[in-house]
Amino acid sequence: MEGTNRRPNRVRKQSKDRSLSSAHFLLLCLALLLSALLNLSSLKLPHQEGDEIIYLALIKNLLDTGRYSIQGTPILASLPAHIYDKPLFHHPPLYFFLAAPLLASVNENAVVLLSWLGHFLTIIAVYLLVRKKIADDDRFLALILFLVVFDPILVFCSRKIWLDSCLAGFAALSVACFYEAFETGKKRIQVLLFAGAGFFFACSVLTKIIAGVMAPVFLLIFWQKGFFRNFDRDKGVYLAWFFGPLILLLAPWFIQFFSVYGSFVPHWIYKSSGPASENAFITMVTNRPWYYYLKELVLIYPALPLLGAVLVLVGNKKLFLSQAKEFALFVWFAFYLAVIIYISQERLFLIRYLALLIPPMYAWLGLAAAKIQPSKFSSALVHSLFLLFLALNAMACFFYLFMFEMADMKSLFEIIYFTQWQS
Repeated sequence: MEGTNRRPNRVRKQSKDRSLSSAHFLLLCLALLLSALLNLSSLKLPHQEGDEIIYLALIKNLLDTGRYSIQGTPILASLPAHIYDKPLFHHPPLYFFLAAPLLASVNENAVVLLSWLGHFLTIIAVYLLVRKKIADDDRFLALILFLVVFDPILVFCSRKIWLDSCLAGFAALSVACFYEAFETGKKRIQVLLFAGAGFFFACSVLTKIIAGVMAPVFLLIFWQKGFFRNFDRDKGVYLAWFFGPLILLLAPWFIQFFSVYGSFVPHWIYKSSGPASENAFITMVTNRPWYYYLKELVLIYPALPLLGAVLVLVGNKKLFLSQAKEFALFVWFAFYLAVIIYISQERLFLIRYLALLIPPMYAWLGLAAAKIQPSKFSSALVHSLFLLFLALNAMACFFYLFMFEMADMKSLFEIIYFTQWQS
């Protein structure tokens, strides 16, 4: 009798899990569709920002001559020779190699589809990182996904021919695959997920070298999971599947780069390596103070400090324990922010460089929300703050849809203030 009672319970649980998975999949598809609709107008608008012009010239030269450089192109005369008059372009080639067929078969505006892809991958990655923890609360899952859809920085980057949304998407998906590999119990699936993590991590580095700062995050997750404790043959196989794609994909580019320049890093792009620019915009973004990103994060996401503080106060106190996924996401956010502040002091302070902060920020919020204490007050307070966060994101997002020509992003508050001041 006991056995017959268990079977219907198990069937009901499996049926519920399937219905939840279907609902979550539809929610994810809705988020991706909404993201595409937000970016749709970028297929018709001109892409005339400085880096966009450079990147399009590079892709055209790659198609015409097969050379990964802008040497010999008309645009070179208007650019700093010590940075661009080089036999090999300083950024890794993945974005441009993927963009070449789009430009050749459609037109140059179609290249922006790659930036859309980065936004899509970020949405998928955040979903994978949080879905198991908030599976029973569709409201939180929907809020987190729509926060990523309407994120001002991602929307701003996704509508330009820039590398940053792809960087965020590839890096986030690599971490999501990494966690999925540890959390599944099927060996074949684990092998595929470790290989996927290595593949997408390689893609992020081949988009921008700065993605290499993610390496400590992977090491931290290895340590959190006790991977090197009682190391055996199976773990060696998983390690090989992670590092195999990573090494095979990265080695050709770095070997070629080193053979040309004798260095793995393009040191000449930093301001201490060449003459000061006479361009007013470059001068402005070069001379911003070290705390610029910290100030802009607060202005772009005014609800974030309050929401984060509330989640820590009313949530589970184990949020910051070293074994928690939240801890690894916090380390990712804090470590990359520290690195990009340091590097930008030698280069440029541009808001799009913060795109790699977006996935851990929303994934942390989702996981922290899942650990709030089960009281009506705390639940209502957290939901209200999430809705405020979403409303502010949506307002800023829709504003940027009509401010396409901005070369760098400003917070909505700054734009409104300067508009009133000028009038």
